[in-house]
Amino acid sequence: MKGLLDIRLHLVVAALLCGLTLGMVSWFAPLEVPGLGSSYLIVYFHLPSALNSLGFFLLGGVLSAFYLFRKDDRYDVWASSAIVTGLFACTITLVTGSTWARTAWGHWWLWSDPRLLSMAVTWYFFMGYVMLRLAVPEPEKRARFAAVFGIICSLNVPIVYFAIKIFGAVNHPVDVAFGTRVRITFYVALVGFALVYFLLYRSWVRSENARRTVERLKRTIYEA
Repeated sequence: MKGLLDIRLHLVVAALLCGLTLGMVSWFAPLEVPGLGSSYLIVYFHLPSALNSLGFFLLGGVLSAFYLFRKDDRYDVWASSAIVTGLFACTITLVTGSTWARTAWGHWWLWSDPRLLSMAVTWYFFMGYVMLRLAVPEPEKRARFAAVFGIICSLNVPIVYFAIKIFGAVNHPVDVAFGTRVRITFYVALVGFALVYFLLYRSWVRSENARRTVERLKRTIYEA
């Protein structure tokens, strides 16, 4: 019951901050910024999702490494939940990024942009992680294979983050002078979305733990 109440409180706080973000975008933040116009407004949803996706992917890689060293199933649960959360945030990032590209550049997608391309590759890598988990029925082998692949996938995170510095800025805006109102609104959005994605992570952990409990009960019944 305490855990349920904690999640309810978490949900309320996250919803309030997201609502505050929408209000600030509508009435506090400027409608346009130099060089980007009004298309920049999607940044309040796009960039927090992008940063959260990379953070959860990296967390999944670290937890996967802990699983390999400690052989504790809890790390497998935490790692898989973090990666699924990151994949969801990455999907939101690609959708909002494509929408922004259509408005700002006139194209839904540009294969020449290193950040877009590296983010898409990352999405495919971690979708492969999910497919791998679904393809291996034996729990211990599934956890071990997924941990190794999760670590490999997470190595792409710094490539995405530093893509512009490594490959050069093709279309992504660099060094845009955002004003104080833009920065304040963005930080509120970043915290709000971080709480939303962490809430999803907690929910997936609870769901995965429940699923494994059911699997253990089924094996116990079959073996009895």
